[in-house]
Amino acid sequence: GRDWSEPFHLGASRDKLIAIPGVGNMFLSVDTRKGVMEFTVTLLPTGETAPQIPPNSTTSNSAGMLSKNLCLSVSLSQIILSIDNSSCDSLRVKEVFRAVADDLNLRYSDGDNSGSGKVVEFTLQGLQIDNVTETNSQEYPVILIPRSSHIRRASLVKLDDPPLANLRVQYGTGPGCSSNVIELVCLRIEPVTVQLTDGLISEVKALIESYGFPETVSSLEGRERPSDFTSSSSSGSHRSIAIPESVRREAERDICPLAILEFRIEPTAIFLSARISLKVSLACDDTPIRFSQYVVENVYSNWGELLQLVAARYTSGLVTHVGWILGSLELIGSPGIIVQSVASGLRDLFSLPYQGLTRSPTLFIQGIGKGSAAFVKQVSTGVLRSATNLASGIACNMERLSMDPEHSLYQEQQRQKRRKVSSAAQRTPLVSSLTSGAAGLGLSLMSAVAGIVEQPLQSVHRLDGSSSAMEVTGTVLAGIGKGLLGMVTKPVAGAMEFVSQTGQDFMHETGMLQRICRKALGPEQEAGHFELVERADLPCSATKYTQKVLNFRRNECLLSCFPVTQLSRGDHREPRRPCSLLVTPRQLYLLDHQTDSVQLCMDVRVCSVEVRKVRREEEGE
Repeated sequence: GRDWSEPFHLGASRDKLIAIPGVGNMFLSVDTRKGVMEFTVTLLPTGETAPQIPPNSTTSNSAGMLSKNLCLSVSLSQIILSIDNSSCDSLRVKEVFRAVADDLNLRYSDGDNSGSGKVVEFTLQGLQIDNVTETNSQEYPVILIPRSSHIRRASLVKLDDPPLANLRVQYGTGPGCSSNVIELVCLRIEPVTVQLTDGLISEVKALIESYGFPETVSSLEGRERPSDFTSSSSSGSHRSIAIPESVRREAERDICPLAILEFRIEPTAIFLSARISLKVSLACDDTPIRFSQYVVENVYSNWGELLQLVAARYTSGLVTHVGWILGSLELIGSPGIIVQSVASGLRDLFSLPYQGLTRSPTLFIQGIGKGSAAFVKQVSTGVLRSATNLASGIACNMERLSMDPEHSLYQEQQRQKRRKVSSAAQRTPLVSSLTSGAAGLGLSLMSAVAGIVEQPLQSVHRLDGSSSAMEVTGTVLAGIGKGLLGMVTKPVAGAMEFVSQTGQDFMHETGMLQRICRKALGPEQEAGHFELVERADLPCSATKYTQKVLNFRRNECLLSCFPVTQLSRGDHREPRRPCSLLVTPRQLYLLDHQTDSVQLCMDVRVCSVEVRKVRREEEGE
């Protein structure tokens, strides 16, 4: 173990020579004046017993030294945020999205001896957002992931992954004023991969709208905000003066201004993969969208105006990359991927030998070999990805062109099964992939042959008995045309799907392309489905009842929900009103389905329940 020195009482105002075993001596001078402790620490080599203190020297203030060198750090190893949805099922809460943030660090520094200002720095090592829905929007199992986690750059030495995001805020006392001024706001974000579909965006929009406030509430909140200024004249009359919105914004900015001497966002990149399924299936794969450095000096506004300025800057940058997006479409073979792969291969071909040359001749030879291998791998991967993307785009659009919804639905279900296996990081042997692709091709051929007979029969089956001979003839001819069209499109779609499936599995098995899988969590972190309440089939979820009726009160919990019918005591001709009965440990709530409001609230201690058997006599039985 380590050897420690003898303890020393800091309350004594005297000098002390402390021997530190294995290090030397430490001369400690302590002085207390008016409640402020001043001490001087001097390390002495072994053999010296007193420091050489020059004349006219003064001791330093410990409080001042501590205030300048104060450093606080808070670290979190992992944060998991799960978004659940209970409106899709009557009994279970289903997880929709899951965000996992790794290695968060918040550090505060009170400056150093150089006189720099106070610094607050936030670092995020990794962030992954997973799509865990069980709907058709699960085209991509991962929505956002750092680029470095699945794309490794070739290097002769082991390189640590940089943090995904770094935010640095430096502030201090401004010139000519005593208040703090933000001197620098610097944001650095490493390249990320984003994968989106139109179904996913629609699902997120519907989920947000389901938990939003009604329009009536928003309009009431808008009317409650004062928009006019009332002034009084000398005669006692009052008049209302309308304040323009621009003047209001300027006044709010002057009340709580945001003053930043320099606001900087470092260069970053987004690699976008998206799919849109309308009349035609359009998809882009790994489209690079790069943004240059963004610097704004002498910012004087509020947060809203600053965010609008940043959003406009990056929106215009996104528009300038329309060419890359069009060049990455699967329907034309994604030529942008080939260009990107050749550029990456050339960079490795020259950078790896130079990296080895700066270290040793042996590493230089290794750099030449690894650079050449990386170049061949990158180019071959780009060509193979382009071919598989072209085959996938043709297969999806040919299935739509066949005008057979049952065949298209079956093929989509098969793709969903393969995506589920891929998202779970399960390996698919190449032989199994070839067998599955050949089976799909055979089913497409059989469906094409059967469609010649099936399509006319289905068209005739949809007709009613009052159809004329001309309508029947036209329907039969249309069915024959669909069958003949399927004879061409279905085999082509099956063959292209076979090429796409085997090509992707081959790249995954050989390591040419890494699978993007969901974040693996432990059993104690895995968010499972759990029972909410004992309830029957109701038009709303238990989450809405908890939010609307109970307002998330801690002393109230929803025990049961039952559909009931409210009857009128006076007039029996009044129609019955469907309602929901909510049972809590203290109250009973009756919620009307039509008005979506609480009609009755009773204390369970004063209410009684009577069960009656109702006999219904039906005539004619």
